[in-house]
Amino acid sequence: MDTTEIINSITQIAADFGLRLLYAVLIIFVGRWVIKLLLKIIKSALEKTTVEETIRIFVANLLNSLLMV
Repeated sequence: MDTTEIINSITQIAADFGLRLLYAVLIIFVGRWVIKLLLKIIKSALEKTTVEETIRIFVANLLNSLLMV
């Protein structure tokens, strides 16, 4: 292998990795946005019920943790 082939190989690997990293970051941000939207809807639904505030906070935190995983 000469130097040009090595550089081309490294460039190709870096481009593939960069694209995969970009997709992963995009999925994380979109997922977090969707989770925030769902939690907002759930919190507003729980506020309309007679559930105690501590239970509402607990349920919201529990759902946030479960959805993040």
